[in-house]
Amino acid sequence: MSYFDSTPVGRLRSRLSSDLSIIDLELAMKFAFSLGSTLNMCLNFGILAILTWPILFLIIPTIYITIVLQFSANEWLIQRLEGFCTVIVSFSALGMTLMPLEASKSGYVGMALSFALSMNVVLVYAINLHCMLSNFLISVERLEHCMHIPTEALEKLEENQPPPN
Repeated sequence: MSYFDSTPVGRLRSRLSSDLSIIDLELAMKFAFSLGSTLNMCLNFGILAILTWPILFLIIPTIYITIVLQFSANEWLIQRLEGFCTVIVSFSALGMTLMPLEASKSGYVGMALSFALSMNVVLVYAINLHCMLSNFLISVERLEHCMHIPTEALEKLEENQPPPN
């Protein structure tokens, strides 16, 4: 194993094998999970927006901030997202109790609050999967780059060899 760590060809093969492993095993699964969690998050936001429409004034900036901050530090982002979700849940609960909206009926209030409380977990999970997916796509870019590297010159060229005598 020390050969593969110490030689440039060995390091290249080691890197490419891990990239191929990520592409073959991880990328499709993470893409499917990322798509599913994003749809779940959109449905949660949609139900909250339908039942308490003024919450759109908080949901739209939260989505924008999430997209802008998605490649930044992961733990910092999760903490900020949980703060945004707490504000959204608080204002939607306040809006449902104070404003005479369609959500004033007790069944709608319970449904909206249950979706709002699960929104925190769904949003953080979706963003984590998006960040992992974007990190895994770097493997595809590295393989694409390595596929177009010109080959090295031959070690021995027959026409440049000295005569055998």
